[in-house]
Amino acid sequence: MKKQWPRIKLSWLWIPYFVLAIRFHFFSLIVWTFFMIAIHELGHILVAQIYKVPISKISIYPFGILADLEDIDDFPTKVEWMIAFAGPFFQIVSFILFNIFYQYQFLSLNQVNYLQMMNGQLFLFNLMPIYPLDGGRIVRSFFHRVLPYKKAQWMTLAVSVVMAIYLVLQSWISKPWLLIFIVLYVGYMYHQLQEIEFQRLRFYFHRLYQDVNYDTKVHRHNDLYRDKSNILVYKNSRIREKEWLKRLFHSV
Repeated sequence: MKKQWPRIKLSWLWIPYFVLAIRFHFFSLIVWTFFMIAIHELGHILVAQIYKVPISKISIYPFGILADLEDIDDFPTKVEWMIAFAGPFFQIVSFILFNIFYQYQFLSLNQVNYLQMMNGQLFLFNLMPIYPLDGGRIVRSFFHRVLPYKKAQWMTLAVSVVMAIYLVLQSWISKPWLLIFIVLYVGYMYHQLQEIEFQRLRFYFHRLYQDVNYDTKVHRHNDLYRDKSNILVYKNSRIREKEWLKRLFHSV
């Protein structure tokens, strides 16, 4: 099968960013912010390619690059964990490169110190357990490892909302504009709630036609574990997941 390359999408946000950058003289800040986030996202892309996780689209924004991964739920949770952690790990490359740029006088000491501070803040922010940040994706892969699919999705969203509210309330006195962030984020989470059932059925449908080779887990949940070959205890009998899925989709 011929390899399909991801679509490249250039965001329209580049237009107002260029206008504002020229007007308020912060073009260099945009360039270096883009550089840091692009290095971060490059980590995700490279590890996704190593594990052959398909990438449907790569969006290029003024503040960085965003890769849309396809069907990550069809891969083991350790793959999702590795891809999520690759971004923050690659930011170490940014720390090293900024020091090299300083040594070759591409950047002044003040610029390097400022960029290293920004890079460190980005590193810590991305590791917060708030989906869809990398920390949230790591938490999600953990829940998927120990809980049935739908419950893992609910737990991920619950932890994310609690942490987002805590983050905003902690700093709203000094930065009240962050309340806008929580309103937007709650809206995003509401959309994710609407998607849970669709995501679960999509996961089921792919598992119906996938050949899985995981350890066997016998359980009574009316659901599937992502990292297991499931045997469901149903009406005092045991049913393998393929048969359970066939019955499920036959009844839909």
